[in-house]
Amino acid sequence: MKHFRRALALLLALTLALSSVLFVSNATDEDQKFPIIIVAGYGGSSLYKVSPDNPQDNVWYVGNDVIKEHVVKRIPDLLLGLLRLALGNAKPLGDTIGEEMENVLYDLTIDEDGNPVTPLYRYHYKAEEVTTAYLNKEEDGKYVHEGEIMPYVTQDLGDKAEEWT
Repeated sequence: MKHFRRALALLLALTLALSSVLFVSNATDEDQKFPIIIVAGYGGSSLYKVSPDNPQDNVWYVGNDVIKEHVVKRIPDLLLGLLRLALGNAKPLGDTIGEEMENVLYDLTIDEDGNPVTPLYRYHYKAEEVTTAYLNKEEDGKYVHEGEIMPYVTQDLGDKAEEWT
């Protein structure tokens, strides 16, 4: 439970930080444009762990496939939790969801001494390595953050869009 509380605190801190990011789309001078910085957060990160099966196993990717995997394996508990919720007891459903969140976020937890339980590494170390232009050219777009919404975010940046995001 201690790991879950720490992971939840980390998740809440990241959510707070992400919600405070402001996107500047237009300045007072219409010709002036500003770079847009996307902070990876709720959907994934640029962190990986090394595992026997995968030399770069992505950490904290919360996509539909991950959610589906955790939901499918806990269907009986979730159904029972929903039934109990309908009867006024939310604890079983909350416990099931909490346990699965703890499983998803396990690699981000720290031990009692403040050390990571899993050694983590970053895919990129320099700002130049995370521009959309670099990621599309050098890594075939593999690590572009928020790739689904990026065209909408950058539509007014013109020919510098990939360089400035």
